Amino acid sequence: MAIRARSFIMKGQKERRISKRINVVLLESHVMSGFDNEKEAIKHFANKHNILTQRVKRWIAAGAVWADGQVYLRKSKFSDSPVVAGDECEAVLLSDYIRVNFDNNATNFAEKHGTTQQQACRWLKANTIYLAGEVFRQQTCFGAAHA
Repeated sequence: MAIRARSFIMKGQKERRISKRINVVLLESHVMSGFDNEKEAIKHFANKHNILTQRVKRWIAAGAVWADGQVYLRKSKFSDSPVVAGDECEAVLLSDYIRVNFDNNATNFAEKHGTTQQQACRWLKANTIYLAGEVFRQQTCFGAAHA
C-alpha cells in the first residue's frame, strides 16, 4: 500500500505553489523549426526580430533557450554539464522557485547553490527563470507579435 504525502497548511499560512510553468526549448531548435538550412533559418529569425545574425549565432553557441517568446541565456554555473532543454522541458520564474522552495529567502537559495546572497538578489531583480538547476536571464524584449 502506497503512502501519500499530504501538505498541511498551518492556520494563517497560504499554500505555496508555483504560479506559472514555462515551456522551454533550445533556441537552436526554435530557430531551425521549418528550415533545413541553418544559415537561412538564422537569417529569417534575425530579420523577423530585427537583430543581427551574429547575435543569434552567439546565443545558439552559448546554449540559449527560447521561453515565452523570449531568449534566455544561462547565467549560473552550478554544474559543468550543459542544460538540455527538450520538448517537454519546463522552467519556473526564479522568484517563484525561491518563494516555494526556500520560503522566499534568497540567502538560503544562495547558500545551497554556492553563490552570494548579493548575486541571488541581482537575479531576482532581473527577468530570470530557473531551469534544470540553473538560472537563465532574459536577453530580449520581443513584443507579443514576435512569439
